[in-house]
Amino acid sequence: MPPAARPPLFTPLFVMLALANLASTMVFYLLMATMATHAAAAFGASPAEAGLVSSIFLIGGLFGRPLAGFVLGAYGLRRVLVWSTLAYLLTSAGYLLVPSLVGTLAVRFAHGIAFGVSASAALGSVMSLVPAARQGEGAGWAGAGVAVATGLGPFLGFALLNGPAGMAGVFAAVLGFALVAAALALTASRSLPPQPRRSGRGRPAIIERPALPIGLVVALTAIAFGSILTFLNTYTLGTSLAPAASGYFVVYASVLLVARPFAGVVQDRHGDDVVLVPALVAVSAGVVTTALAEHGVVLLLGAAFLGVGYGTLISAGQAFAIARVPRGHAGIAVASFFLVVDAGTGIGPALLGTLVPAVGFRGVFLAGAGLSVAALGFYLLAARRTPRVSAVTP
Repeated sequence: MPPAARPPLFTPLFVMLALANLASTMVFYLLMATMATHAAAAFGASPAEAGLVSSIFLIGGLFGRPLAGFVLGAYGLRRVLVWSTLAYLLTSAGYLLVPSLVGTLAVRFAHGIAFGVSASAALGSVMSLVPAARQGEGAGWAGAGVAVATGLGPFLGFALLNGPAGMAGVFAAVLGFALVAAALALTASRSLPPQPRRSGRGRPAIIERPALPIGLVVALTAIAFGSILTFLNTYTLGTSLAPAASGYFVVYASVLLVARPFAGVVQDRHGDDVVLVPALVAVSAGVVTTALAEHGVVLLLGAAFLGVGYGTLISAGQAFAIARVPRGHAGIAVASFFLVVDAGTGIGPALLGTLVPAVGFRGVFLAGAGLSVAALGFYLLAARRTPRVSAVTP
């Protein structure tokens, strides 16, 4: 399709929803990067308990994703976006009210459920606005805010946690970003077309099965990325790598911001394999480089590899999943995809955290690298064979 005939992508509604997704994801990464350290310092949590405090949010998301599939099918994107965004805001305020480990776990779990539904509704709303011929590119730009949050969230979280305000500053920032996300999402929802309850036979779909194989591929790499996100600060604390670690996710996000939109265009024009296979290789290289780094420059090189790999993999996998379901099922496909991905990101740190006493943080990172190699094998042997659906399928 010649450039002049390409359908528009950057509509005001698209930009508003993408910014809401950025603010919402900032909440996620601010907490994901700091809660393990906070749990150990404030509650004396063990590495396994600290990993659970971090990852139980995404375990809650495992309940939120299928719930999102049900309510999206029953009530549509517009209504669910409003309800779930308000729930996400309320649970973001909950951290200010719980002074115990058990209470924190409960809030994290509820917050994760709200995130699972609201993130599915927000991303589904964005992707429903993307022309079929620009799905890969649209997924890349829709996720650009996520890329910014991936770098800025942990960076800001570490800065606030180690600053005068400590974790109170982190919680205040969380509430602020949740308020911004709610304001943008609620404003945007007024322009989304209302979708009435389905009146056809049977119950609304909860899961889109074609999205699950690619979700499993990304989930295996998410275990590795989640372990780095959760334990990097603790691993490098007090070592010569600490200064570089503070900028690790900034490098990751900077590389991702360049790579992701470009990868989306390549995926649209040349197919999924051209993007997904190199991305999976880059993830493995990034995790191994991070695990074996002895110098700050090498650590940041690992971040760059992950920016090219894991960051690209999220948007490319999402576009892969959406292209394999009917056009009107984008929200449920996103929920199904992230149901599996969140399982890897959430359960991974809790499980791998139990290995820390035996193999150390470096051994945990290398175990994650092995799973990334397994992800490449599964993609080549199985996931890539999932058939596409015509863009005009109702």
